[in-house]
Order: sequence, then C-alpha cells, then structure tokens
Amino acid sequence: MRAARVIEILESYRRKGWRGPQRWAFVLSQIDARRSLDKQFAPQLAQRYPDTPRFTIHQDTTLSLAAASRGASELSLLAQWIIDPTKVLEGTDAS
Repeated sequence: MRAARVIEILESYRRKGWRGPQRWAFVLSQIDARRSLDKQFAPQLAQRYPDTPRFTIHQDTTLSLAAASRGASELSLLAQWIIDPTKVLEGTDAS
C-alpha cells in the first residue's frame, strides 16, 4: 500500500529530527461509490490506520456547478481540518 510507504518515510524523518509535517491525514479524492475498488479502499485504509484522519472527496459532477454539492462540503471539511484539526476530527471520512 502506498500510504504505508509515505507514513514510513514521514516517521523516519521525524525520528531523525528533520522538520516536516507534524500531522497528516489521508485525502481520498475523486471517489466514485459505484466503482468496486473505491468501495473497498476506504474501509481497508480505516482498518489499517484507525488513528489517521481520513477525508473523502467524492467524484461529483455538480461540484463545479453548485457550492452546496457533496464534494464542495467535503472540501470545506478538509479546509477546516487544515486550519484547526481539533474541531473536525469527529465526522471525518463521511463517505
């Protein structure tokens, strides 16, 4: 899993005292619930990394048309977490 490799690299940097991100999250973008791989990936990621916040940005054709679309709401949730992660931890990965 590519996510495991990225986390391994970030943790090795932290152990060596290198500057870098102090927190991270998974952002699943262009998720289409009709695709079987997309249905399987999020639960597997949640099982393997239960303490890492996850955000899902669904493939949403209305995203470019309406600010009230599901995709726009999901992007807003991600932006809120970037600004202040303590206010958004509950309710992440609202897929």
